[in-house]
Amino acid sequence: MDGKGQPMRLRQPRTTVAPSVIAALVAAAMAAAAAQAPSTAPTYDELSNATYRGIYDQAVRLEHGFWEGEPFVPSGASRPRVQLVRDFLRTGDVNGDGRAEAVVLLGESSGGSGERVYLAVAGRQNGQVVNLATVLVGDRVQVRAARIATRRIELDVVQAGPQDAACCPSQTATRSWSWEETELKELPFTVTGTLSLRDLSGHDWILRYLDWDEAVPAEPQVILTIEGNRVTGSSGCNNYFADVTAGAPGELAVGPIGATRMACPSARHNDPGKPLPGGARRGGEVRFHRREFGVDLEPERRTPNDALRTGRTERSLGADGEPESGAGNREHLR
Repeated sequence: MDGKGQPMRLRQPRTTVAPSVIAALVAAAMAAAAAQAPSTAPTYDELSNATYRGIYDQAVRLEHGFWEGEPFVPSGASRPRVQLVRDFLRTGDVNGDGRAEAVVLLGESSGGSGERVYLAVAGRQNGQVVNLATVLVGDRVQVRAARIATRRIELDVVQAGPQDAACCPSQTATRSWSWEETELKELPFTVTGTLSLRDLSGHDWILRYLDWDEAVPAEPQVILTIEGNRVTGSSGCNNYFADVTAGAPGELAVGPIGATRMACPSARHNDPGKPLPGGARRGGEVRFHRREFGVDLEPERRTPNDALRTGRTERSLGADGEPESGAGNREHLR
């Protein structure tokens, strides 16, 4: 009360906030909202229908994982093609923005015997899938494993060494790319050895496909293991075994196959030769792709047919500890 008995009105102090402070607060609120928003990487289906740059002068848009250009010569058979490597997908924070991006492989061919492999990164911008970067890995490079850390991608590969013909890579190496500003920059690679039977040893492998489009039944499960110069496995009921020897890097020969003769519940179990088709008993070429390997039974044909393909039984873990998409599936190896 004042001296006249009237209630006193307290004056609130006026605070002036600079526009720059308001802008900073708004930006912080937007950043916090973005951090709480879903940051899922693009899915494989989305990537199968995305647009990719950095392969040709013009961008290419895949449809169901495939793009095909016009023939180089009118009515000719040779034409440029780009294909998403089937089932290969890794996710992680590639560019350091706190959100998950997707990493895929693309195969490009122009009608010849070569196939150039590209590494592509895609993310989300304004709700759309956008190709953030694409880099060439090399011609006929075989990818054995992939890892993603913040602002870095690593691939374990089989590539052509100094003495290798382009058709027949034998050098194992680790290749790395770092994210710098808006693109991937390759770092010096590390040679880790020469492709040998040791690269197949120490793991159980599960048969997935006999041909490019011939998937084996889910049951019985056919398993193959190589230890030293011995191959063993199971067709679900009977076991099989044989000697295996390595020739030139990437080549192997399997000797006569022995097998148990148990009475099995299904006719599928009773063919001990099925795990290794006839051509595999003669020999073939080993080819790697994302923790899988294939054996071309007739390598001189260079076709997807008549190939034994397997996937490791162990779980492949991504950077976040979750199983990598596509682990345990097969991919054609050229």
